[in-house]
Amino acid sequence: MGMTRVLEVGKTDEGLSVASVVMLRVVLDVLARDRFRADFNALLTAILMKPQTEALFKLEAVRSLVRERIPRAEEDGARLPAIVRAHWISFFRLCWVAGAHFEAAELSSALGLDSKNPLTKAEVLILGVDLPADKLLVRLAPTLAIPAFGFKILEEEPEFAKALSAEQLFQITELSAQKDVHWPTIRKVVAEVEPTSSLRLALSLFKASHETRDLDLVSKAYRSVDEFTRKQTWLPLELDRLLKKFGDQIQRDVIDPVVAPDHAICQEISRVTRLTRTPSTSSWVVVEGEAAGGLQPLA
Repeated sequence: MGMTRVLEVGKTDEGLSVASVVMLRVVLDVLARDRFRADFNALLTAILMKPQTEALFKLEAVRSLVRERIPRAEEDGARLPAIVRAHWISFFRLCWVAGAHFEAAELSSALGLDSKNPLTKAEVLILGVDLPADKLLVRLAPTLAIPAFGFKILEEEPEFAKALSAEQLFQITELSAQKDVHWPTIRKVVAEVEPTSSLRLALSLFKASHETRDLDLVSKAYRSVDEFTRKQTWLPLELDRLLKKFGDQIQRDVIDPVVAPDHAICQEISRVTRLTRTPSTSSWVVVEGEAAGGLQPLA
């Protein structure tokens, strides 16, 4: 009855007061008595899971009170019982929902996180309530948090892509450009990452969108990468389905600007059916005469 009253008071702005803190303290004191000790964890779980508790957690005094009542590991490196760990996860989630954020060290200390005791996928999903929380989780559990929250972070802060490796960017499935709703964010990310990742993202985007502005991104990225990367990026293969429509523009705006003068290309890319793979920086060369087969790879 007492806890119900505390939660009901917490529903209104008027109830977010010293009275709420006092009543909550009384309830927790009662639960701490020997008579209720066996049921303490179950009752505390019920309190933390109540929707009304979110309103109470707007008060710093409530957060401090609950924090001091949740058990901690008896010694450094000791694992918390599962139910106590769940209390801490609920506590941090409620704090973050209320706008009170903690640093990674505080979360790690309370949960005893280390390489042998990391956050689980379920815990990461519970804790990912807003942008600051998502970014902190990327630091603490990148393998789990990047696929879950990476794109959401990039939507708000495209520059966050600079902090991610090429491998980590690859874990964000939304960057594959399969859905047009993701394209505006991908365009921003292309401008933030290093050239090789930028080219990979721009190619995926252009193949999905078929938009000239995305071909411009491909062109900029292609000019920015090193010669070795350009040799490994065989555009007729990458863009084979778009050559009929964009072949001339790809030749003019993407390839020609990086081709050495002695490898100048004189044939339209629309004749790509006669092209074969070549390791050269330039992609095609004209061979005189029909017998020679028209376009041939550079030596």
